[in-house]
Amino acid sequence: MAETHHQADAIPRPVLIAAGAMVAIAIALAAFSQISGLGRVGVPEAEVIASKDLRIEERGDGRIVVLSDTGTSTLEPENGGFLLGIVRGLGRERTRQAIELDAPYTLTRWTDGRLSLRDRTTGNEVQLAGFGPTNLHAFARLLASEDQTQ
Repeated sequence: MAETHHQADAIPRPVLIAAGAMVAIAIALAAFSQISGLGRVGVPEAEVIASKDLRIEERGDGRIVVLSDTGTSTLEPENGGFLLGIVRGLGRERTRQAIELDAPYTLTRWTDGRLSLRDRTTGNEVQLAGFGPTNLHAFARLLASEDQTQ
């Protein structure tokens, strides 16, 4: 009787064969797609429209100073909080890898409309569009204007 109970819990052999066949077919289709390129979706390569290396410093009074080879911007605390948050996040990786904190970041606008901030010392890059238009604008202004207080 115990043997009958065991057989009732077992998965029927045809079901196991069908499941194995489905897994094999899925793997074969994925391999075919990878090799042939059929069915793959890719993002077209974008080109750089504008790029600027920036050094970002936090001052004791809460202001943020952004330095580049074309000038300086000073952001008041209420306007630069998001920018400082992104830079602090990238800075944690620099600290972890014992890299100098005052190395510049590269801010880039791409032909597809993206804006990114890249830390060349660690290779990390932040796509800024995911943080909303207001926060994106905080970085976009840095490409357009300098030698001012915002």
